[in-house]
Amino acid sequence: MSLFLGQTYNGEFDIRDATGALAAPASGPTLTVYVDGVSTSTTVTINTTAVPGVYTYSFVIPNSEGGVLSVVLSATLTGSIPISAETNLGVIEDSGAQGGSFSNDASKLGIYNDALRLVGAERLASETEAREVRYKLDEIWDLGAAKHCLRLAKPAFARKVSRLTTATETTEHGIQYEHTLPTDYVALYALYSDENLDERVNRFLQQDGKLLSEFSTVFLRYVSDFSSAVSSWTPDFVRVVSAYLAQQLSARIKPEAYEVLTGTLEQAVEVSMGLSADDEPSQRPLKSLTTLTKEWLPIYNDALQLLGLKKMTTITDERADRVELDTALDSRLVEDLLSDYPWNFARITVRIDRDTALETDFGYTHAFRKPEDMLRLDGVFQDEYCRVPLKNYADEEAAIFSHVYPIYLKYVPDKFLDQPSAWPSHFARYVASQMATQAEPAIPQVAPANRQALYMKHDERRDTARSRDFSQSPPQRINTGSWARARMTGGAYNQRP
Repeated sequence: MSLFLGQTYNGEFDIRDATGALAAPASGPTLTVYVDGVSTSTTVTINTTAVPGVYTYSFVIPNSEGGVLSVVLSATLTGSIPISAETNLGVIEDSGAQGGSFSNDASKLGIYNDALRLVGAERLASETEAREVRYKLDEIWDLGAAKHCLRLAKPAFARKVSRLTTATETTEHGIQYEHTLPTDYVALYALYSDENLDERVNRFLQQDGKLLSEFSTVFLRYVSDFSSAVSSWTPDFVRVVSAYLAQQLSARIKPEAYEVLTGTLEQAVEVSMGLSADDEPSQRPLKSLTTLTKEWLPIYNDALQLLGLKKMTTITDERADRVELDTALDSRLVEDLLSDYPWNFARITVRIDRDTALETDFGYTHAFRKPEDMLRLDGVFQDEYCRVPLKNYADEEAAIFSHVYPIYLKYVPDKFLDQPSAWPSHFARYVASQMATQAEPAIPQVAPANRQALYMKHDERRDTARSRDFSQSPPQRINTGSWARARMTGGAYNQRP
């Protein structure tokens, strides 16, 4: 690959312990830039990645045309074990341009030389150098090395989505539709039945270049053929290809290194797949079907805080944990809580006159139609102050039957179902804890300690909500019991000593 003076070089390296496993050093790492074996004062920027032990780096190539550029890695592993490694990058050239930057664009020669480095063989000077080892590398490359590596690592940069609609019906077997795979298809990543890529298809077959499915239209997520687009490869995928070439080459020229290089290949694939996972979630959340308003956002964030998860910043956030909270809310959670307890804050009183359109053939003489917005009935009374409860009545379907009219109803209306701004704080906190409790089993990111504490916090919030609601209601008159009335009004035994 070309190294132009004055431009920015971007690269990647990893650190491994004595067993060959990726390891984060106890101190370091540091990189020193060398030209012709002499250290320079070039500043190197090192960044961590999501994979422990894997780092990216960048620096401006020194103004030393014709010099051999290399970097030396230094770090100390746990246990005060020092490590050092030198990587030869190539000869610095004059680009003929001022400034600018370029990424670590791979070339076939660079990949070949990296494979030779792993095998312990001498580097090639060019892609056409007449050496036996180059012919062997060409043979491995032409056998589809890059395409095989695409199937192994399934890198994110090579993934595409294609809508397959031109299905052919078949009667040769029970799976009804045959789809022709795209011409650039290399490997299947996932298959879906909907355009939002929510509903994954698990029953399918591949046969004779066809995809067999029970759906006439499917959405294929697949690895496209980037085997010739070397400049599009990420540095981690370049390492997969060079490790594979080295493994296959060792079988031809150095069999004793085959096992070690097989391990190197497996680790390169693992790193590449880990970095690709950072580019998109490993499990894509289902598209939310619940439209949130801003008044719901604090309740969702309260539930997330109880679960020990990061809060939402917008009402359009479609995180997986948000979808689980949606599912809990959509299970008529608020309706269940409002119906479970006689909440004073949500109760209203109305007068109901008899409905002459409802006839009674027997029994009670008057029929009253229930309010359409009734969620929970808390009492039927004969007087407007609701001091004399109506004891003799029938509650049947959408009507109440009685000998008395008018009657007065205390009930909870359904307007409180979707109006969090009308709830007192203690009820809003109770709803949030109930949402968290229902969603918790479906959210694997919740820490065990938060799972254990959640149910205790939920019980505390429930008891607090009920206690505060009761304390804010007016005092109730306690009616005299039948035994006390009997003693006050007299009876057969009233005068006994």
